[in-house]
This record gives sequence, structure tokens and C-alpha cells, in this order.
Amino acid sequence: MPRPATVLWILLSVAAALALLAGIYARFDGLAAASMVADEYYIARSVQNILRVGIPEYVCGGLYPRAIAFQYVVAGFASGGLGIENVGRWVAAISGVIALPAVWLLARRAGGRGVALAALTIIGISVWEVEVSRFGRMYAPFQAVFVWYAWFYLRYVLDGQARALWALLALAVMGTATWEGGIFLLVANGIAPFIGNARGRLRPREWIFIGANVVLFLGLYRLLTANLRVSMDQPAFPEGFDPEAGHEETSESVGKSAALAWSVSDHPGWLIGGAIVLLPLLALALRLPWRMRERWPGAAALCLVLVFALLQQFALVASVLVLVLLMGLIGFRDLWGSRDAYWYWGAVAVCAAFWTAFGLLTVDWAGKGHVDLLRDHAALRFAYEFIRVPDLFSLVLVPWVRSVPHLTAVLAVLVGLALLQSLARTGTPRAAQDVVMLLLVAMLVGVGLSEPPRLETRYIFFLYPLLIVMALCAVTRLIERPAERQPALVPLAMLIALGVFALTEDFQPRHLAQIDSQRALLRLDVSPKLATHIVPRTDVRGAAAWLAAHAVGTPAVLINAFPGADYYFPKFHFTYINEDAPRFRAYACRRGTYDRWGNLPLIYSLPQLEAQIEARGGNAVVLANHSGADELMTQLARWHPRVAWTAPGGDIRILVLGTQAARS
Repeated sequence: MPRPATVLWILLSVAAALALLAGIYARFDGLAAASMVADEYYIARSVQNILRVGIPEYVCGGLYPRAIAFQYVVAGFASGGLGIENVGRWVAAISGVIALPAVWLLARRAGGRGVALAALTIIGISVWEVEVSRFGRMYAPFQAVFVWYAWFYLRYVLDGQARALWALLALAVMGTATWEGGIFLLVANGIAPFIGNARGRLRPREWIFIGANVVLFLGLYRLLTANLRVSMDQPAFPEGFDPEAGHEETSESVGKSAALAWSVSDHPGWLIGGAIVLLPLLALALRLPWRMRERWPGAAALCLVLVFALLQQFALVASVLVLVLLMGLIGFRDLWGSRDAYWYWGAVAVCAAFWTAFGLLTVDWAGKGHVDLLRDHAALRFAYEFIRVPDLFSLVLVPWVRSVPHLTAVLAVLVGLALLQSLARTGTPRAAQDVVMLLLVAMLVGVGLSEPPRLETRYIFFLYPLLIVMALCAVTRLIERPAERQPALVPLAMLIALGVFALTEDFQPRHLAQIDSQRALLRLDVSPKLATHIVPRTDVRGAAAWLAAHAVGTPAVLINAFPGADYYFPKFHFTYINEDAPRFRAYACRRGTYDRWGNLPLIYSLPQLEAQIEARGGNAVVLANHSGADELMTQLARWHPRVAWTAPGGDIRILVLGTQAARS
């Protein structure tokens, strides 16, 4: 009779095999069935421009450089006659599969066979992983690049494999060309030679490697931050339009008010008093890094910590300390127990006390907050000022808690435990788990330093495999010693972990089983919050089919106010985007006369819209989203608009104005 451990290992292996089969099938099943979302539409239009002129240049001028590598891969396949829309999704789905072997290798190296099987099970059947792999954008391809990058990171740091350096460099460049967030891989490359190297003694090839990464980072950062979308000889906006003025921030915006620390210059008394108190203390605090000067990388990091404390950025203080501890540049013994250490932490504490007093006793620094939680809670808004850089609160925590609260809670507890486990073993990293944790923390800091256009979970999609692996490693490390005597504990713990995963929002077997059904494609079978997490979709093709059947050949003016609809229905006469809408600044071209994506004539004000409707005898058909349609029905009431078609879920509406606007 087989032993319990053998039975449990078989169960875990079968679960992994079934999850992989089901997950891979779900990644490709009915891949072309859904309508494109706006982000897929942008890629499709840009690929059309590549096929037209060889570069991603808009017809009205300017370039679309995002995900340039992904664009050219899609264009390469599309040049053979394949549909752009489908090719983009196939490239993403294949990327999702390519990532799986790297997940296995990373997980096995970091936590052993049990962690590898459980991680493959979760990543294989995760509804988030599956749906983003069906999304024709660069997120799944970048994740594939990143997990393989993480594997070569281990090969270099732990195994000392010199050839891995150049694999890291190539993957960092490839990652940056796939998604702009990949530029942080060049930063991770720069710190790799210092891991476990407290004295900072590097070989010539390592200095060359660091120099190459610095040069690439500076060049690529300049390229990524350049506004290539606007043609210099064809300004985007109408005369007198100020794209920076008159636009209220919304709850989805990441625009922020100035930091508390920057407003101290408006209070000369506080500025002078702070300088008198803080600068001498900081000078005394430098005794600790000076004592460690032979280990110059760690000493330099401790000096940075003092600078960040002076600037009131205590999330950066914590980030730098965690990173240098994980890198083995300093140990806890260096940070405690000596007079120099007491001076050091005393200076940091006084900095914190100074900024707390300044914030509480002055009020003119306070902004409204850029997310609802900050607007609604003054105490939280004040606390946020101490952790706003890197901004893991609003860029990671807020969107995750909103969309997948149960999954967020589980990962926060287990990954936090894994971090504590790694920090408990300071000095040179002795385990793959510590290096993976270092890479995870470094990338999270990078995300927190970025400025994404919206608050969405997708911006850390690439880190999900590492989060899962670290969470599972935390479990196995807890039972490490008992498992030496009871071999069944590891597979049992992993099966229990899979059971916990099944209770989170990321386990949606019914959705995956019916992934090509109308309800699944339009996200009608999941909650609205989860739909935002797994990429919301709507029935743009259905709207285009209605327009083709009822609006073509009528005297109506056909107006598109929904992004991407012109891809399926090319017979619109105009695009309508009010100049007050945030989307106007991304779409306006040729002084606001053309829509840069569809190259349609652009209407950007209500009087212009009314003039076009009047010119057609009051007959018009307008495609808009739910809120836009409601607003237009009020603004165009004199033409008696009615809703002629509504998408399942209600997020698209077609309005008909006039008696001859559409066939019955």
C-alpha cells in the first residue's frame, strides 16, 4: 500500500497537470470571439500604420512607440495575411505559455518540487493569468520576458554564471521594448554584481556590464519620456487650447498635489528651525556610514537613507534598508547596539518628528488627494505624505483591494511573512528565495516610482508569478524542520494552499469552462470589480452590426463617441470627443481637426456637433458609452433622441435623432 506522502505527491502532481491542460486550453479557446477593447484597438491601428509605412506613424503625424517590439512581432505575422486583431491575441496567449517553464524553474529552485507544482497549478488556472494572456497587449509578453529574466538572475547571483550577465542585458532591452516598465530591469541589472558583495569589489567585466546598463538606461529613458505622438509640424490642439488647464482630476487619475515637504519653503520659520535642529544631527548620524566606509555600497545606502528622511520620504527609507539587507550589504548588527547606530536612528526619528509637527501645525500643504480614500479621510491623507514615494499605497494596494480583496489579503500575509523570513537571514543570500524576494521588492519599488495613467492592477501583472512563488515558499519554510521527519507535510501543505487559493477571486472555474460564451466574453458572469481586474470587454461588434443594418444609406450623420468602434464600422462621418474629456488630449491631431487613431474628422465641442446634426436635417446616429449617451440625450433633447440599441451589460448605447435617422 502506498505511503501517505506518495499519495499526496500524486494528488498534487495530478492537480498541476489538470490545471495546466485546462489553463492552456482556456488561453486559446475562442480567442477571436470577443470584440477588441480600446487598448487592443490602439495596437491594431498602430500595426496597420507599420504595414502602411514601415513605422508606427499616425496618418496625421507623430509616432506610437509603446510596446514597439510587440507591435513589430504582430506586424510580421499580419504581413502574411493574418488578421491583426487575432494575431495580437495569439502572441499574448503563446507568451503566457512560454512563461510557464520559467515559473517551474524559479519555483523549484526557490522552494522545491512542492512549491513548483503548486505554483504551476495556480498560474495555470488563474483567471487573471488566462484573461490577460487572451488580451492583445504587451502585458503577457512582458511577463514572459520577466520570469525568464528572473531565472537568469538566479543563475548569475547564485551560480556565478558569467554568460548570464549578457542574457540579463539582452532580456532587459527586450523587456523595455516590450513594455516601458521594463526599464527597471536595467536598474536591477546594475545592482546584481553587488549582491553579497559588501566591499563592492567588482571584476572588469562587471564594471563594463554596469556601465552598459547605465548608458542604456539613460538613452532609453530619454526615448520613453519623449512625446513622440505629437508631430512638430502639425500641432495636436486647436489654437488657444491648454491641455494642462481646466481639467479636474478624477478618482481614477494618479495626478498628485505637491508633497508636504516641498511646502516648507513657504514657511521660513520652519525652514530655518529645521535646518538648525536637523543638519547637526544628520552630521552626527554620518558617523555610522563612516565607520562602515570599507563596505562602501552599504555605507552609501545608509547616507541615502538620511537624505530621504530629511526629505520626509520614509517609504524610501524603508525600501532602501530592505534592499540593502536583502543584498547582504549590511546586517542587523550594523544597525543596532552601538553609539553610532543610536545617533543614526535618533536623527531619523527627529526628522520624522519634525515633519509630523510641521504637517499637523500647518494646513496649507494639504491637497484633496488623488484617490477616494485620501479624499475621504484626512488622517490617512496625512499619513500618506510619509509613504508617497514609492507610492505602493495608491498604485498597488488601492487597486488590488478594490478588485480582489481576498486574494490581496492572502498574498499580503504570506509574502510579508516570506520577506521577514529572508530578512532574518542577513548577510550574503544563501537561498534562491532570498534573491527572488530581492528582485520582487526591487520591482515593486520601481512600480511605486512610476507614473501610470490610471490606477489598475495590470501594471504589476508581470510580478504575479513571483508573488505566488514567494507566498508558497513562506508556507514551506514554516514547516521546514517538521517536514524532515514527516515527508507528507510538504505536499499536504501545498494542497491546503491550493484550497486557500480556490477561495480567492482568482479561482473562477465556471468562467474558464465557458470562456468563449457571450456571458464570459462580456464579463456578465463575474462581479464588476473583478471584471476591471481581468480586462473588461463589451460588444463593439454587435454595435457595428446594428449600424451596418440600420444606419447605412440613411440621411443621418454617423458619429462615433466610443473608442475603437470605427475599427469594426469604418463608415462613421465623424468622431466626437468633447474638449473637456481627458481622452481628447490623446486623440486630437492636426489642431483638433482629426482623430489620430481612426483618422476621422474630429468634433470637439457641442456647438460643432449641433451644427453637423442641423446640416443633416436633425438626423443623426451616435454611438457612445453609457454615461456619454445619457449626457448627449440631455444636450440634444430638441432632436428627441432615443436609445435604439444597448449592448449586453448596458455599457454601449446607440442614439437615434430625427425621424429618418435609422431604418426600423
